[in-house]
Amino acid sequence: MRSYERQGIEMAPQAHLGPAAFALEKQGIRTELGNHNDAVKQINNLFSAIQRKLKSMLDWLRELKEIISDHEKLESPGNFPLYEVLFAYYDLREKQRWDWHPGAQGKSG
Repeated sequence: MRSYERQGIEMAPQAHLGPAAFALEKQGIRTELGNHNDAVKQINNLFSAIQRKLKSMLDWLRELKEIISDHEKLESPGNFPLYEVLFAYYDLREKQRWDWHPGAQGKSG
């Protein structure tokens, strides 16, 4: 068996419960190892959500770069702070979604 690290998986590993702790957890009795594993699961879920959001933001930036390069050539991208570029992009996306259902307007993709 290889560790997550050796497999290239970016997750925190859970602790092995063993038969006694597993039996207690199965009966609904909380154990330290079970609590530890629950915390590790929450951390891994949060880490995965952050990774998905970062990937989504990178996709937005790539799309924005394509839109900008299609419309005009800028002298220097360094003249535009990142927050201004992101706000301009969000405004553009909102304008494209004006006729969408309100719940769908804020979704990425």
